[in-house]
Amino acid sequence: MRPSTPRPRTRRIVLLAAAAVAAIPVIAGTAFAATRPAQPATPDAASGSVAGARYGADAVRAAGAAADRFRADRAANQPNAIGPAAVLHNAWGVFPTPGITGVTATHTINPGVRLSKGSDVLYTPTMKPPTNSCIEVVTEYSTSTPQIWAWDWCGSNAPAVEVNIDQRFVSTYGTTTHGPLSYTVRIERTNTAANRWTARLFNQVKKAWDTLFVSAGTDKSGTPAGWDVYEFYSATNPATGHTFVCDDIARTKMALESQAIMLKKGGTWTPATPTNSAFSPARPNPSSYKCPAVKFQVRNPNDHWLVTE
Repeated sequence: MRPSTPRPRTRRIVLLAAAAVAAIPVIAGTAFAATRPAQPATPDAASGSVAGARYGADAVRAAGAAADRFRADRAANQPNAIGPAAVLHNAWGVFPTPGITGVTATHTINPGVRLSKGSDVLYTPTMKPPTNSCIEVVTEYSTSTPQIWAWDWCGSNAPAVEVNIDQRFVSTYGTTTHGPLSYTVRIERTNTAANRWTARLFNQVKKAWDTLFVSAGTDKSGTPAGWDVYEFYSATNPATGHTFVCDDIARTKMALESQAIMLKKGGTWTPATPTNSAFSPARPNPSSYKCPAVKFQVRNPNDHWLVTE
């Protein structure tokens, strides 16, 4: 059965992005200094298709019901609020300012993690550049094998590509160079006139970029904003009063992290900083996430964030 669409109450990620790009806030608390991980070399052309990827209808089938929540939220600008099935939706992370035409980041992966609640989905990290990007790349967790999606905002409004985070993926794209097991993803506009965007994954074996997906046209996401965020849908565990996702993060000791966030503007790649991006909410309240022990850490402003419990 496909999950029901949450009822609108207050607008969700769109409002967060609007607040972030309207004014760059000062991040509360201590920003932890960290050594910025080195970026892989940047070839002018991609080196080939991604190993193990499924496309089109096969990708939609592989994504399953988890894609329905994603579609309902993004396409209808649904809220970070409690819906009819007492499902909480919330997010936190980095929002680049307008005019950015590419984002690169190194995102954690946890191949062995399975969520405990069938209706829950954890989309973390999920990344979409601003300036009407056609593509959002999502790291998705549910009760099944974790997946990477390339969501097509200028075409099918669905996962156009799906890749399981399995041993094949880990051996090709996984790295522990920066600490936790991660992969590096890049989305950039490759043709301005056509609004063509290309998503690539860094192949750790070939030391080159593999093309994940290319899409062009009109962005149908409903917002020109972009983000690199922690995000989830989760029911409340009656035994603890927490979201099930909250308890799953504690149980599995998941690493949920985005680092080495680089932004492209005017053909130049530079680290995300408080002058070209903003965290939103600037001061996240754990109670809003039904997770009193959750920690939102800015490890290096603004190119490295970490969510732990």
